[in-house]
Amino acid sequence: MSASSSSLQQWLRLRAASQHMLRLVTEKRWDELVEGEMEYIRLVEALAQKSFQPGDPSTQNQIKELLRVIIDNENEVKRLLTIRMNELKALIQSGNQQKTLTSAYSNHSGMLLVPDAPGTP
Repeated sequence: MSASSSSLQQWLRLRAASQHMLRLVTEKRWDELVEGEMEYIRLVEALAQKSFQPGDPSTQNQIKELLRVIIDNENEVKRLLTIRMNELKALIQSGNQQKTLTSAYSNHSGMLLVPDAPGTP
């Protein structure tokens, strides 16, 4: 296998990993997404450590197209993760508000709060 063919195979694996991550985030399979990200990072690091061999123009064009798809997938994954992060923030804020309300009402539990009742301070 030539160096350019080997490089092309690595780019194809990276594209497949990016498509898998996009599918996982679309399906909201968060735990599996974390595992997919680890594989994606491993593939990116392997490509980064490899010295680039220009190869023939056909291979160069294929790699450029793969890179475009990979970048598009990554941007979409980031967009969907931002939406998820905002959802989680809203849930946390709601939980904090509920906790504050529960705390406030539990401090007054057992007390009868009637205005102008005899014996109220």
